[in-house]
Amino acid sequence: MICTSIKYASMFGCLKLAAEVAKENTASNAVFRKLGFHVEKETRFKKTRTEIYYASVIYSLDFK
Repeated sequence: MICTSIKYASMFGCLKLAAEVAKENTASNAVFRKLGFHVEKETRFKKTRTEIYYASVIYSLDFK
């Protein structure tokens, strides 16, 4: 799915693709790094309808 998104974004002239991943999700973090994404920033997000916050990483891939 991620590879298809990368191809689609590249085909249609996108300059950048970004994704937010929970920091504790080691598998997804590994996939984004393997596909060439770099860490843009570390932040956190709030789970919907709760007061629970999770640490997250925002990855980006530049198309230049």
